[in-house]
Amino acid sequence: MKTNVNLIQNWKRFATNSAALQPKAFPDVAAKAVKRGSGGRSSFNGQVVTVFGGGGFLGRYVINKLAKSGSQVIIPFRGDFYECFHLKTCGDLGQILFRHFHLKDAESVYNCVKYSNAVVNLIGKDSETNNFRFRDVHEEGARLIARMAREAGVQRVVHVSAANVERELEPQLLWKGSQWLRSKRAGEKAVREEFPMATIIRPTDVHGMDDNWSQNFCSWQRRMLWRVPLINGGFQTQKQPVYVSDVAQALVNALTDDEAPGQTYEAFGPRRYTMRALVDYLQRIIQKTPEDGFHVSNMRWAPLFLVRVWLMSHPQWLHKYPHVSFEKLEREAISDIRTKGVKSIEELGVALTTIEEKWEFNLMHWKRMSLLKPVLSLKNPKTNMSSDLCQFLADKSLLITGGTGFVGKCLLEKILRECPHVKAVYLLLRPKSGQTVEKRLKELLANPIFDSIRATNASTLERVIAVCGDVTLDELGLNPMDRHVIRDSVSIVFNCAATIRFDEPLRRALQLNVLSAQRVLRLVESLARIDALVHVSTAYCTRDRDDVTESVDKEGVSLDQLLSAAEYGSPQ
Repeated sequence: MKTNVNLIQNWKRFATNSAALQPKAFPDVAAKAVKRGSGGRSSFNGQVVTVFGGGGFLGRYVINKLAKSGSQVIIPFRGDFYECFHLKTCGDLGQILFRHFHLKDAESVYNCVKYSNAVVNLIGKDSETNNFRFRDVHEEGARLIARMAREAGVQRVVHVSAANVERELEPQLLWKGSQWLRSKRAGEKAVREEFPMATIIRPTDVHGMDDNWSQNFCSWQRRMLWRVPLINGGFQTQKQPVYVSDVAQALVNALTDDEAPGQTYEAFGPRRYTMRALVDYLQRIIQKTPEDGFHVSNMRWAPLFLVRVWLMSHPQWLHKYPHVSFEKLEREAISDIRTKGVKSIEELGVALTTIEEKWEFNLMHWKRMSLLKPVLSLKNPKTNMSSDLCQFLADKSLLITGGTGFVGKCLLEKILRECPHVKAVYLLLRPKSGQTVEKRLKELLANPIFDSIRATNASTLERVIAVCGDVTLDELGLNPMDRHVIRDSVSIVFNCAATIRFDEPLRRALQLNVLSAQRVLRLVESLARIDALVHVSTAYCTRDRDDVTESVDKEGVSLDQLLSAAEYGSPQ
């Protein structure tokens, strides 16, 4: 009996509404007094962040980055708790907390933010339902979250909107244009009214693993048999998709950046593409190319596709979350244009990621006959040419020897991709196995390594010119006309011609690795202008040394004797 009395007393103690149990005023986000630990997931950096929409595509990236930096994260959820329980693994014990809420219930929203000093609103939807229209989620829901954050004393609010919300757009498929964008614009206004110092992030189409944008073009719902219909064929629409991790990093950085409160940032990708080029590139990655019968077409000539879109989104009770809708198609036709005077997420310290770095991996599970066809190589390495180097190569003609080899092929692709303003690239090729140099060049440019260039700027490939020659012949085997053109126009030479076989006969090795270099040097001396000569050697010339010094080994036979033997066949 005594035990029961104690339990009742304890229950009354924790059920009281006394001031001692009310939420305390949390310190500023940048405060250091409450920090614990050395940093990382098992530490506390002073941030208590409520992330609305944490169970979505962008939410899991934001929560992971917050937990990784030592923030305590509160994740409001509705529906079944187990649908977002996997987010528990993002942080250490007690670091990731969950609380049930309803977007139309002010008290439940307040209970989610009253212990936080920062709030991130990621809630959004691509299609309307009977319970939640665009206005309910993007405008009224955002207004309620901002108001409850202000009343709870939250110091930072980050709201995710969308790019192109300030523009007056011409309708493409819908008579009134995109309702989704209008609701996003109204949501920004509502957040500013309730929380003027909120930070607003406007991303373009966000791509990443299992996203709802690039993956949509891979599914059968977005195709009509073997064709992907696009408005106006995709030629008139310009897109700058942004990587999901870059947007998540911008959101996290905005919580601690001193200049972020009250600012609006646009999250655009680093490169601009036509919609047609993006879909063509995506189709090649998943191995659904025109050679296999798959094409990109104009939606104007695909009326059956529009009928199917209507059937897939009506009636609404049958198709609650359609993969394809007229609203999504309307947004596909909108070109991404930056707003004047609005900052970029690069000012939040974010290094942007290109789609070429990620799509190869993120779309691998969509590849057709992936066990039977070779896997495309990564098109864009992380290390790109500097702007100074691109400016140096602009409007200049280059000569590359050994362009069909591994190094030469990668060099050619990188020059064409990073420096599209190069005037011309002459490739020294020799006829082989009955093939002309023009046919060899065509086969070279058909290599998958050039798919990225073919998808984004195919005209650049036309600047590659095949020149018939051979590095083992005098004057490189050039005919007088080609020699005259090269002497007058080329100012940069890359010598990549060599043999890398260790069992090559000595005479042939000397011809390809030494005499060929001498012939290239003689050609360079005859050029009207030379800005740079790059010769590709090998680290194997240092043998088994730990350090590399510029010294010449003394051998029993002089180099002149070896060259004489290679060139004239001397028995010595």
